Amino acid sequence: MKRELCEGDKVLIFKYNIEEGQNQSYNIFIKGRVNRKYRNTWNGEVYEVLGSDKNIYIGNYANRVIGKYFFLTLEDYIILLKEKNMSIYKEITYLTNEYENNSKKIATLLDYYNSNKLPNNDIEVKDKTNKLIKNKRK
Repeated sequence: MKRELCEGDKVLIFKYNIEEGQNQSYNIFIKGRVNRKYRNTWNGEVYEVLGSDKNIYIGNYANRVIGKYFFLTLEDYIILLKEKNMSIYKEITYLTNEYENNSKKIATLLDYYNSNKLPNNDIEVKDKTNKLIKNKRK
C-alpha cells in the first residue's frame, strides 16, 4: 500500500468505528481530496482532507491514529478488499473441509450406533472413516 499521500490526492474517507477495532468493515466511505499534510513525529503523517460533502476531515493514512477518520486511495481500497476476500475464501475452504470430515465421521459413528457397538478408540474410527472415503471414490 502507498505509505504517503500528497496534496491533491483523491482518497476515500472512512470513519473509524471503535467497536470494530482492528476489524473495520470498510463499507461506508465518502470521497475526498487531500488539502494538507502535516508531519507529526508521534503520529506519522496527519492529513487534512476535504470531503465531497464539503466537510474537513483530519486523520491518518490507512489506519486511525489521530482523529476519528482514516484515508485510503482507491487502489489501496481495492487491494484491501482483495486481501479480505482471500481471507474469507480460505476460511470458507477450511470450514467446508471441516464440514465434510465431520459428515464422514458421523456416517462412521452411525454405523457403530446401528450395529449397537462402541468404537475401541479414535484411531479405529479414523481408519473406518478413511475406508469409507476410499470406497465412495471408487
